[in-house]
Amino acid sequence: EDARSMASSDKYDRQTRLWGAHGQRALGEARICLLNAGPTGTESLKNLVLPGCGFVTVVDGEKVTEGDVGNNFFVSRADIGSPRAEVTLSHLLEMNPDVSGEARCVDPSDLIGGEPSFFEGFSLVIASQLQRDALLSLSAVLWSMNVPLIAVRSYGLVGSMRIARPVHVCFEAKEAQAVADLRIANPFPALQAFADAVDLKSCDDETHRHLPYPVLLVKLMGEYAAEHGGQPKTFAQRKAFAKWVGTQRRDITTDEGVPIWEENFDEAVANASKASLPTPLRPDVADVLADAKLDALESTDDDFWFLARALRDFRAAEGKGESLPVSASLPDMTATTALYLRLNEAYKLQATLDRAAFCAHLERAREAAGCDEKRPVSEGVIDRFLASCQSIKVMRYRPIAMELSARAAEDGAAAAAADPAAADGEAEAQGQYTSAVKEAVAELQMMGETNVSMCPALWAVMLRAADDFQCATGRFPGAGASPDLTADAAEVAKYAAVHAAGYGVADHVTEEHAQEITRYGACEPHVVAATMGAVVAQEAVKLLTQQYVPVDNTFIFNGIATTAAVATL
Repeated sequence: EDARSMASSDKYDRQTRLWGAHGQRALGEARICLLNAGPTGTESLKNLVLPGCGFVTVVDGEKVTEGDVGNNFFVSRADIGSPRAEVTLSHLLEMNPDVSGEARCVDPSDLIGGEPSFFEGFSLVIASQLQRDALLSLSAVLWSMNVPLIAVRSYGLVGSMRIARPVHVCFEAKEAQAVADLRIANPFPALQAFADAVDLKSCDDETHRHLPYPVLLVKLMGEYAAEHGGQPKTFAQRKAFAKWVGTQRRDITTDEGVPIWEENFDEAVANASKASLPTPLRPDVADVLADAKLDALESTDDDFWFLARALRDFRAAEGKGESLPVSASLPDMTATTALYLRLNEAYKLQATLDRAAFCAHLERAREAAGCDEKRPVSEGVIDRFLASCQSIKVMRYRPIAMELSARAAEDGAAAAAADPAAADGEAEAQGQYTSAVKEAVAELQMMGETNVSMCPALWAVMLRAADDFQCATGRFPGAGASPDLTADAAEVAKYAAVHAAGYGVADHVTEEHAQEITRYGACEPHVVAATMGAVVAQEAVKLLTQQYVPVDNTFIFNGIATTAAVATL
């Protein structure tokens, strides 16, 4: 057992550097369901089996055919005639003995309509190449269960992926713009005591050029405020303070007379604004703390919401409306080892005090909601939350049903004029086209692109048109024994024109788009399937580990131009 654990640890070493041991544990405990084991579905699942997802269920009612052998690496000619679910599962599990699974040899549509409770308990459902009616039914079932859904398809040289769930919380958004709050503008007692103990005039040169910049700024701000009657208030005053900080350098030289530049003062000048401006909340964090959910917590709610409530209460009380709990970790900075460790101890002390206060708020929130005392929030989850509270995020997705029944905003306005009450109810049920496609085209134009016909978002319009064609005829355009490509393309163009008008891109969707989507005949080439499988796995890991920010809500791949885009449809 120990040997296997060590082998697994070594096997997953690189990925745990990205999402940590807790992320790997979440992935290892995940139960993932795949609907349809074609090339796109199996490529998606392969990329989750390899990093060690826990349990996979493959649902597919087809037998392996000659066509499967040509575009699916997880079947062979010897498998022709065998259940595709069993064959692909067997080959997938060979790739990682840590993963187990089961096969259900049944049509996914039958399972969705006849046994919806089957989907309870899954961590994630991946629906590959699912037709519109089945996808709508599935999304409604999973939405009511709050089970995340990834709907993916490869269609000729176009690929799309859609994520749907009511709410997704990111414990660790890990976005680059997240800035550490070192509490320089409102120093805590241990940091202030460190700064007060420093005498910049009498300390030796070695100490002077290695004082960590947070200590320098706290010290110098105190001196500056005493000389100028208070801290800088305006931009000009803050700029003057930064310039003044630079003048406090010493002219230090070696015994040979070589000048030594004080790099810690460079860092202090670069961060001088932090001495008078508290670190602002990132918009995503502010949105979480302002969420109405925090005032209506129930005992069955996810731990995240209780942690967020405790964070809000801490900020209002101990943080005096400005600060979040101090982090025990420090960024790199110019300092001797001894001075850095001394500063780190000050932050660790305050982090311990803040954690205790935070936990008190957490217990009060849980007690008020009637939570079971025997099932507390784990210490590890609390530590993880506090370490990343500067980058938490809540995402609310648009239902697939609202997207696929969308209508143009002007149609909604006309209906409202005729019958405001009825129109309001209908608009809520049907939704409207979003501006995402139009914005994607406009963005390309702003970048100087004169030919926007290859804008990936436009192919989302064409996929909707192809689905309309399938719903009306029972087959996809260009598919079938002997299709009339010209007639099919003309029909697709009519459907596309309706959606293009709704999205506000009627001038950019052309007959050439309809002809191209018809030529594909709904084929599923492996090169596109492999690309989409990689994207699905990436987003699945984000959803399962609650780390990084997943797509909101649609990813579109244009294999013709090898470009991609994200749009909220």
